[in-house]
Amino acid sequence: MILEDITKAELPAALGLGVVVLLAARLMPQLQPPLKSAVKLGLTLFAESEGEAEAGIIDKLVEPTVENLLDALLAPPGDAARAKVDRSLHHFERRARVHARRWAHDPAHVDRHYHRHIRRLHRRLEHEWQRRGGGDLERYQRVLSRIDSELVV
Repeated sequence: MILEDITKAELPAALGLGVVVLLAARLMPQLQPPLKSAVKLGLTLFAESEGEAEAGIIDKLVEPTVENLLDALLAPPGDAARAKVDRSLHHFERRARVHARRWAHDPAHVDRHYHRHIRRLHRRLEHEWQRRGGGDLERYQRVLSRIDSELVV
């Protein structure tokens, strides 16, 4: 599955690398084991770096969203706080869907990438809520419920 994702992302590069490796292995059979190891290592590093890049992008979206949500949750209840939660969740959803479409190499994987954003937002909000000592627990639980019900569709 990872190999499938990688080759779809950079098909010409993967094909070019494959041709070079095959030619080198045919011309010099003693290089087959080291070439095989090098290709495996390269594919592993590529997949890991892509995953780390995606995680960094998700964090850049999650951090300001969590800050805005906490500001709204710790502010006095009212229309302004509710509007700030609405704006923050709407912005997050829109940007998370765009990122998910960009990072998914296959349309079938868009939801998986989008749900990574949601899980990260949920975990980060819980962590920051506990770290800051919380506030109105009922309002906080309503926001978590909205994340679970409205964003996970």
